[in-house]
Amino acid sequence: MNLKLWQAETIVEVQRSFATDQAVKALILVGSNASESADLWSDVDFICIVDDSAIDQFYPVTEWLGALGDVFAIEQFTAHPRFVTRVCLTDFRRIDFVFIAESALTAFQQWFYSRSQTQILFSRSVIVDKLLMSYPDLAEIKPAFDYRQFEK
Repeated sequence: MNLKLWQAETIVEVQRSFATDQAVKALILVGSNASESADLWSDVDFICIVDDSAIDQFYPVTEWLGALGDVFAIEQFTAHPRFVTRVCLTDFRRIDFVFIAESALTAFQQWFYSRSQTQILFSRSVIVDKLLMSYPDLAEIKPAFDYRQFEK
């Protein structure tokens, strides 16, 4: 693994894995990787919007993490309607996943991150699309992730 690009490789890996699961309605990259300010020590933060009936497919179960590698440590907590899984893999990649049921988005008064810290990896949810486009700061949200953003 190229250490300079471990985040980019991980983002692509998660995106490919989740894109094939129809229960995942949207995958959104947030934080320093979306704002292109990540460094070698930055973790990768995802917001995963899932079908209402699929939360238990991802939380609190963790078998799905096996596709990413061996787990060294894990922390989980709920801050309703968010179900959070923070993982450190044995190669020390650090990834945070926040799972939110699609219907819970209708109650949100605002998005959690600014436009510069939000990057849609994929969306097949009208609710997600409307929510993100309804906030002036997010009106011109970045296009889907491109690993070349890490090449400087």
